[in-house]
Amino acid sequence: MEKIYNIIVNTIDDKKDEIINISHTIHDDPELGNQEYHACDLICEYLAGQGFQVEKGVGGLPTAFTATIKGKEGGPKIAVLAEYDALKDIGHACGHNIIAAIAVGTAVGVKDVLKDYAGQVTVVGTPAEETTGGKINLIDNGVFDGFDFALEVHPTQGTSTIMRGGRACTTVYCDFTGVSAHSSAPQSGVNAVSAVVETFHNVDALRATFDPMDNVNGVIPYGGGANNVISEFAKCEFCLRSETLHNLEKLVEKVSLAAECAAKLFGAKLDLKVDPMFAERYPNRPMGLRFKTHLESLGESVVEVNPFGPYGSSDIGNVSLKMPVIHDYISIADADVNGHSAEMRAAAVSQRGDEACIKACKALAMTVADLLESEDLRNEALEYYKNQVPEFYRN
Repeated sequence: MEKIYNIIVNTIDDKKDEIINISHTIHDDPELGNQEYHACDLICEYLAGQGFQVEKGVGGLPTAFTATIKGKEGGPKIAVLAEYDALKDIGHACGHNIIAAIAVGTAVGVKDVLKDYAGQVTVVGTPAEETTGGKINLIDNGVFDGFDFALEVHPTQGTSTIMRGGRACTTVYCDFTGVSAHSSAPQSGVNAVSAVVETFHNVDALRATFDPMDNVNGVIPYGGGANNVISEFAKCEFCLRSETLHNLEKLVEKVSLAAECAAKLFGAKLDLKVDPMFAERYPNRPMGLRFKTHLESLGESVVEVNPFGPYGSSDIGNVSLKMPVIHDYISIADADVNGHSAEMRAAAVSQRGDEACIKACKALAMTVADLLESEDLRNEALEYYKNQVPEFYRN
């Protein structure tokens, strides 16, 4: 495999400036979830120019795409996942520009060696990871059907890691409608703001019933317009995380009840909505260990962590229910830099971030080559997946 690895490394080095340009261009034009038209066009045009068969708008999402390159008939079908949505107000402070560039660089890195293997490699462009979970839509609409493995690398701070899991997650939206009135006669109105405040009180009262891995954080996007008016409309929303989808469903019930009771107490009408649910993540160790070995061969320190911790969430978890998945992490900043911060946004286009991006391209491309080459690795990864992911998910 050393010859194959050398071809991959040299190819990515030759394309380094183009890969980094994709990362920086996406970073400089941050687009929110399901609005990533420029990023989608940029990636698709580049991959089409590299000989990939590109299809936009897959799964009913205008900014989703697939870009496929095929080897010989048969063999594994491998998805390399790209994200490219930004965060509201703070841009690419999660480094999705790097995720997109890694996916592109990985696919281009294996293109020239794929002709010697049976199989195919597809970059799957997955919008709106930060919000509605585009991967969930793509799963529901069959875009992931037929793939055998999925791989993705995410930037992080501190040490690069493998085997990090993630909690199940969703958002609950509570819109309250009351009756407006003059603030000198509040008894003649129905105060929607009071219902919002009471919802927070109810959620706080319920925290003693939460499981240890449960987490609820709320905000008030609209809490009235004038302090001398009894507000007829107010809204709040809550981010919910839990250990599993099953536990998350119970947590949604509790938060929903908190809002319903607040509405009844004040006589307001409640419009409650729940986003699609991000599943917990099941990282595949055999694939992750290969990625770790390759990243370490490039001079990167990598730590294997406990998959079950109070981590964040991603719709990659839903993909991990369907097939063996890795979603490993490459460091682009020191440990004291917070995620989703201005400092992390700057790191995503720093020299360190660029170097990490290219390292991850090489290591992930070599991992893809291992999957194409080794039936033993494919079987090991599949067996690990079957033993790790509960059967009711797999069915």
